[in-house]
Amino acid sequence: MNAAALLLWTLVTSPAVSAEAGSASDTAEARNAFGLACKMPSTQLAIPDGSKATETEMRQAQDAFREFDASVTAYSTCLARELSRQLEARPEDRESLESIRADLNDAAIAEAERLAAEINWAVRAYRSRGQVPPRLRGLPDERVQERCYPRSIERMDVRVYVMVAATGAVEQIEMPPNLTEEMRAAVRCIVGSLQLDPATRDGRAEASWVTLPIRFARPEDDLNATLQPARLLTGEPDLAKAMGHCRSAKMKEGGDVKLSLTVSKKGRVVGAQVAVSSGSRKVDDVARCLTRWLRYEPAVYRGQRVDVKMVWWTVTIPPQP
Repeated sequence: MNAAALLLWTLVTSPAVSAEAGSASDTAEARNAFGLACKMPSTQLAIPDGSKATETEMRQAQDAFREFDASVTAYSTCLARELSRQLEARPEDRESLESIRADLNDAAIAEAERLAAEINWAVRAYRSRGQVPPRLRGLPDERVQERCYPRSIERMDVRVYVMVAATGAVEQIEMPPNLTEEMRAAVRCIVGSLQLDPATRDGRAEASWVTLPIRFARPEDDLNATLQPARLLTGEPDLAKAMGHCRSAKMKEGGDVKLSLTVSKKGRVVGAQVAVSSGSRKVDDVARCLTRWLRYEPAVYRGQRVDVKMVWWTVTIPPQP
């Protein structure tokens, strides 16, 4: 059966991000020490819809991101100092401690990259108001799909960002940083084969950015393959220790929270959304904080570890007397 690269053409604003993860054997005690010494920057940024936001709202969002970006830099510096301090006391645990530090640092950087992408797309949407977006005239034929298909990949979803010039030509492609060179070549091959009409404003063609999701898949394989779901490795004792970092001693309320998680192919939670709230924002925030300590056995699809979304996790935050 011939391989097929199925192209999905949509306009969206939420890029996916993946992050490195530490080993499942990392101790909660060491992580808690890093957490107590270095405060993870808050990611609760209000990023407006650029197609509707005012200029003031856009400026406020950009200023808030600059502050967050500076706090990530300070956080990385703090983690390096804490690593040196712990190595002085436990030099025999260098590999484990360096892994924990890299894990926490990479998670903060990945979040900064995700927010930067959202801000950039909000700005682009703000600047493109009143614009009719580019139009795809047709999909590549089977010969182009066969030529572009990456042989080592059986199934993969990629979201790229494309600058379409006023002539309809593709001028620039932004890709996720985790793509291999083979995948990058496949994306360039597919995008380069597209025929596009440029964006217009008041009837005049102009340059614009669009998002382009591409699915590389062998349909006959997808029909017979099953996904082995991610499996939680973190136990209650580790969560109990992490609780001391995520909730303050003054916080008395508790409750049950159900979250929808995105788990990377390294087994780390790289996204957490509250699906069923406890009714208290403070309790929900504690639940989200705890996800940084969760470790999973990654999901597997056709023998390859993969990122998965909508991994459900319910946690009870006990009230304090």
